[in-house]
Amino acid sequence: MPLASASVRPAPSDHRRRASHSQSPRAGVPTVGALISSLAMSVPAAAVLARAPRLFAAAAVPIVALWGLSAIPRKKTAEEKREEEQEKKRRARLLKEMCESLEKSFLGKEGGLENIEKESQIEWEDILRRCMEVAVTNDEAPELQDGLIWCAKVLIQQLRRTYEKTKEQQDVRYADCKKLDNLWYCEEELSELTRLVKKYSVPADLRKELRAIAKKSYWLSRMNAFKNMRKAANMIVLAKSAMPWLIADMAVSGYMTYWASQQIHFRAQLLSTLVETRSVQSVQFLMAVKAHAVVEIFTAVLRTLNLQLSVRSQDLVARDVQGQLYAAIFAKDENWWSHQTDDPWEFIRLVFFLPEELKRFMKIPRNVINAVVQIITQSRLVREKSSSMLYVLLALHWANFFGQSFLFWLKRRAGRRLTAKLVEPSQDKFTWIRFYSTE
Repeated sequence: MPLASASVRPAPSDHRRRASHSQSPRAGVPTVGALISSLAMSVPAAAVLARAPRLFAAAAVPIVALWGLSAIPRKKTAEEKREEEQEKKRRARLLKEMCESLEKSFLGKEGGLENIEKESQIEWEDILRRCMEVAVTNDEAPELQDGLIWCAKVLIQQLRRTYEKTKEQQDVRYADCKKLDNLWYCEEELSELTRLVKKYSVPADLRKELRAIAKKSYWLSRMNAFKNMRKAANMIVLAKSAMPWLIADMAVSGYMTYWASQQIHFRAQLLSTLVETRSVQSVQFLMAVKAHAVVEIFTAVLRTLNLQLSVRSQDLVARDVQGQLYAAIFAKDENWWSHQTDDPWEFIRLVFFLPEELKRFMKIPRNVINAVVQIITQSRLVREKSSSMLYVLLALHWANFFGQSFLFWLKRRAGRRLTAKLVEPSQDKFTWIRFYSTE
């Protein structure tokens, strides 16, 4: 009996049995691991093709439904309609008052557009903003006709004044050509407004006059850009201690571009080897993979080195040039300062922001060198390596370049068209932000 009693193990208690039974997975219920493994399984191509219509329909139906809901106009209440009519009248009244103010000023007098010395308190951006505020609410308002005319007149007068001031190079505010750069392409913004209005347009004589002064301003801006490049080059020559770093930066940049262009050849060689051998374990394919990896890593190292050299050279150039210019400004005597009619701090601000200007200039020769090296390298590859895969990759490379440029242009144009009719609060609703505005 003792042996028998000792060999018999006590049965587990009822609560332990229930606990162990509850912890065991029930039959027919998938576990988390099973769900993850099922999601990670590859879907056969035949199944994807068979389910393609249903997949596209499942994704397209919600999109079409949401678009339809957003396209259905919301029914406005009588209070909202009354407020909308009041807002239309108020915006039209403000535009009419601005046109009358311009009519009374020197711009409205005969020959006033040629008076470039007198600056108007109402600039081209102000009258354009008023016209846009009226056009988005009522594009058939009669006040828009005068508004378009005064938009063209004010822009012509402002372009003439900026053109002459920039050409004379006597006023510090216009000497850097930034004001002219922000104005010569504004004819396109005026065209966007006329396309939005449709019923009214700018008279032909004003359009012709505006196009002529915009063309002159454009060429002056380009000529001034070349002059600024020459000035920047002269300033960089002053930084003699930075010359070795600049030369090293240009050399490494060109060398990096050469190996970056070679990447296309090694990628083409890798794909061609895979197609020919049809095995990822072949000796030729493994050699192509190793060569491609070496080129990729070496190009990344060169890119890092080029970045470090660029930062070092730009820092040395800015430090030397800024120091010499500050010393030249502070060395001026009282007689020189007494004849300066502009703000003296304007010179200090120009020198303070000079490093950014020099940085943009130093990118120009680097980009030219990189473009020349890239074109020469790819031309030699095409001539020496007659591989169909190389031709395909080069075609894809340039197609991507031009495609990205076209998509950027299309996105910007479509954005202007889609947001042209958006009704935004009027400018006079935000007077606490624009308290310094002339209006």
